[in-house]
Parts: sequence; structure tokens; C-alpha cells
Amino acid sequence: MVADKIWEDLYAVYRRWEDRSAEYFDRSREAFEDAVRPAAYYEKSASSPLVTQANMAYTEWFLFEFDLAGGRTPLELFIGAPPPGTAPARVQRLGQIAETQRFSRFAIRDKSPETSELRVVDLRTAEEHVVVNRIACGRSTWRDGTLAQRIARVGGSWYFVGQTLLYDRASYEPCSGEGPGELEGTVTLAFRPGGFGFIHREPSGSYFLDVLRDVIGIDGPYRDTLRVVREGEP
Repeated sequence: MVADKIWEDLYAVYRRWEDRSAEYFDRSREAFEDAVRPAAYYEKSASSPLVTQANMAYTEWFLFEFDLAGGRTPLELFIGAPPPGTAPARVQRLGQIAETQRFSRFAIRDKSPETSELRVVDLRTAEEHVVVNRIACGRSTWRDGTLAQRIARVGGSWYFVGQTLLYDRASYEPCSGEGPGELEGTVTLAFRPGGFGFIHREPSGSYFLDVLRDVIGIDGPYRDTLRVVREGEP
């Protein structure tokens, strides 16, 4: 299956850059912690699943968004200079991922557990996609509401390609984003031509990091309502 090949491809990229003694590791880790301030890194009583989730979020940001060298991410550098013996098909798939990948929040419209396909609407662009996401389709309670996920288009189809998957059962409430009181709090869902977007008081330049800060950050407004769920748990 293409989805399985994608995970194998991305793991190969991770293995290329997994050296924790390298200079870029400390640099990227510090940048991630400064932007997100994960509660799991500051609280002595943080649960193991919460620590694991924070580490997976860091890895996703590192591979897809971190400026490792010359304005290019680890994923882009791998594509530009793949290790000897890397299959051309792998480089081709990774190239498509790098070109099309995006992290956003999506309203769930329909799902098919049989095919692992979700029909979703991007709340930032109003675009509708059918996304292959086995994890989300396998959870029977994830019917309405929204999903925050990273997707990419490979071979003409959209796939979940990240390690962060955030589900919110509450429906989104649009506002105009104008006028007094609209920006109270940390995040406001605002209407704009073509779709809906989130307004952050102190945007980091990365929508992914902004969402993480709000959900898993030690000062995040939604940290207290976060529940980390492992595969197979209700």
C-alpha cells in the first residue's frame, strides 16, 4: 500500500538525521521548546504518553519545517542528496510530499473505515479533500468536529503524513475577526475570503507551532482538556 511506503520513506529521512550529538539537534530542540513550551518538558509529573506526544510533535516539525541548512528542511535536503542506494521511487514520493505537504485543521464531513478515507474541509482554505488516514478512520467516536493533521498528495491522493493528530469534538464557531472583543483569548477562529483561519496574538510564523503551543504548551488555553489516546484505546 502507498500509505505504508510513505511511512517507510519518512522513517528513512528520520534515520538520516537522527544523530542527537549533531549541532543541529540542540539548535532545533531549543527553537521548538522556545516556540511551544511543551508542558511535558516542564512538569515533573508529566505522563509518559504526553512526553511521547511532545517528542513526536518535535520530530514532525524538525523533518517538515526546520531550517536545517540554506533555508531547506531535513526532508528537502534528503531529496536533494539521497543516501547511496536510495530507490528512485522513494525520492519521487518524498519529492511529492515536500511539494504538497501542509498542516491545517479540517472539519470532518464523512469517513469510510473500510477504505480508511476521510472527507474533510480545510478550515483555513475551504478546500475539500479526501484523505487516507487509517488512525482517524479507525476511531468510531471521531465523527463530527475537527482534526488537526499534516497531509500531502502522493500519486494523486492525499495522505496523513505527520505524527501529530489532534481531534476536537466541538464544532468550530466562525466570527468576523473584526470589531472589539473578537480577539479575546489566545485563539479565535475568524472568517476570511475563501475559508476560516485562526488568529493568534503572538504568531510564530508556523501554524503547526501555534497550534501546539495552544494545546500542549504549559500556558496553552486548551492544555487542561487534552487527553492523549493511544491506538486501540477508546
